[in-house]
Amino acid sequence: MNEPAPRLLQALQQLPEHDAPTHLWSRVLESRLNEERRRSRRMAMVGGALAAALVLAVALPLTLQQQSPAMPAAQTVTDLMLEARLMEERLANTGFQRTRLQKTPASLLQLRQAELSQLDEALATAYAQNASPEVLERLWRERVSLLNEMLNILEAGAGAI
Repeated sequence: MNEPAPRLLQALQQLPEHDAPTHLWSRVLESRLNEERRRSRRMAMVGGALAAALVLAVALPLTLQQQSPAMPAAQTVTDLMLEARLMEERLANTGFQRTRLQKTPASLLQLRQAELSQLDEALATAYAQNASPEVLERLWRERVSLLNEMLNILEAGAGAI
């Protein structure tokens, strides 16, 4: 049953032989590579859109909450979130490299990292329980302060290198 029908074989054998142009395979390969690039760009755009949606999902409720004139805490929380993000980028770019960690007081840095993890859990709980803007602001201020302290530890260690 796997054998082609005799009429098909006969018809295929009667076809003229034709050499493909030499540049054909390079064009086929180029076309496949272009398709892979397009697919990769689409996936990157989808990933970026998902990341932006996540940021909006977290930040938008804070900015859309009704605020009384006496409580501009939501804007402050947003500012603190941005400041924390910038500090995290600085930490990633300057501090958490093995060479610098070897020269810094590692136990102090590890202690601050553990405190940061606990603070992140407290923030997640606060958001889950719809905490007041004042509570969120206090937690974000503590997080920014802790990240700043970690940067200072790493910069002091980098100066000793």
